[in-house]
Amino acid sequence: MKPRRISFALPPIAAALSLIAGAAHKGMAADRTWDGGGANPNWNTILNWDNNALPAATDDIIFGQLFGSGTTVKLSGNRTANSLTIDSSTDFTITQSTLILT
Repeated sequence: MKPRRISFALPPIAAALSLIAGAAHKGMAADRTWDGGGANPNWNTILNWDNNALPAATDDIIFGQLFGSGTTVKLSGNRTANSLTIDSSTDFTITQSTLILT
């Protein structure tokens, strides 16, 4: 009896679908910019974010020039984001837990 050869290579269509699924996942990330428009400096106050939408764990967070100097952003629990960009000369602090960047 001749031994069988087993191949683990994906067929071309499966490989293409895998790449498309990966691209779609990456495409779901959005830029979320802190504008500080809420009544408090809490991360989970939707009015503090542009478009009044809380950031998802896959989103890219941006702190720009849209808020007052000396602001203390309160995480109120561990938060996760894809990335963090600080494009500001404004002094601010992030407190009350950990911001995890993936």
